[in-house]
Amino acid sequence: MQVAFLIVLAVLWYLATTRWKVSPLLLPNPLRVLGDFWDILKTGEFLGDLRVTLTELALAFAISASCGIAAGYLISRTQYRIRVFEPLFSAIYAVPIILFLPL
Repeated sequence: MQVAFLIVLAVLWYLATTRWKVSPLLLPNPLRVLGDFWDILKTGEFLGDLRVTLTELALAFAISASCGIAAGYLISRTQYRIRVFEPLFSAIYAVPIILFLPL
């Protein structure tokens, strides 16, 4: 079903750009998009940007994991801190995780 949805979406995209004359500024032709994507893959021009992105991702994960482990360890050392922070953590769990992604 998911593959069929993607195929229908691609066909509608193609029809919108060829038959229904949607402006290429709003919706480029999928064949041109694939061609440009293939050119980018062949030239390797994205590798520098990919390296920067993956480096930033690894650093952000290392910082957040280190801070999270340290905070969890420090909070769990006394019963008082557990009682103080448990309601806060419970409230955070009620927020959908996708809202934290921009952070």
